[in-house]
Amino acid sequence: MSIMQNKTIPLLRVTGYWLIAIGIIHIIGDIVYYFEPWSDIVRNGVFNAVDPHFDRGAAFWMLMLSPFLFAFGQFCFWAEEHNVRLPGFMGWNLLITSAFGAFLMPISGFWLLIPPSILMIVVSQSREVNSSKAIEDV
Repeated sequence: MSIMQNKTIPLLRVTGYWLIAIGIIHIIGDIVYYFEPWSDIVRNGVFNAVDPHFDRGAAFWMLMLSPFLFAFGQFCFWAEEHNVRLPGFMGWNLLITSAFGAFLMPISGFWLLIPPSILMIVVSQSREVNSSKAIEDV
C-alpha cells in the first residue's frame, strides 16, 4: 500500500460516515419537521395519499434523499475495501447539486453536503487503483 493510499483511505471512511450521518439526520428531521403531513398520509391510507398536497410532497421528497445519501456513503466504504478509485463525477455532481441547493435555500442542510463532496473529489484525484483486485471482486 502506498503512502498516498494511507492518506486517502481515512478520507473515504470519513466521507462515508459523514454521508450516512446526514442520511440519518435527514430521516429524523423529516419525521420531526413533517410529522403532521406524514400523519395525514397514514390517515389517508398511504396509497396515493401525497398528491396534490404540497406539504405531503415536500415530506415525501425530503425522505427520498436519505437512501441516496446512504448509498453514496456505502459506496465510499466499498471503494476503500476494494481499493477502487471513486469516480470524480460523483463528487462533482454532489458538489454542484449541494452548492445550487445552498444558493437557492441558504437556511438548509445543503451546506452539510459540500465537505463530503470535496473529499470525494480529492480522493478521486489521488487514490491509486488496484484494477485487477477490483475486477476480481466485482
